[in-house]
Amino acid sequence: MSGYPDGNPKTAAGATKVPLHLVPPSATHYLALAFKDGAAKYGPYNWREKGVSASVYIAAMMRHVDAFRDGEDLSLDAQVRHLAHVMACCAIVLDAA
Repeated sequence: MSGYPDGNPKTAAGATKVPLHLVPPSATHYLALAFKDGAAKYGPYNWREKGVSASVYIAAMMRHVDAFRDGEDLSLDAQVRHLAHVMACCAIVLDAA
């Protein structure tokens, strides 16, 4: 038994895929806002066109984490949540890998 009540083989196959339904929509929305800011500044998917120095993105992540830890929710220039910028930096490094 697949653990699903419909017994459909498509359901069993789908259950083995990446569980995107577990990602909170709010996280996806904030991440998209951070990517929108980056696209306006540097161009969409710029890291795919030019490559990535992971240390640059790790340093950016650290700056955003530090600002958040200091009590600042939104980045001053973009008015996007610092933690969304952290997610974007992580996503870029993961995508580049």
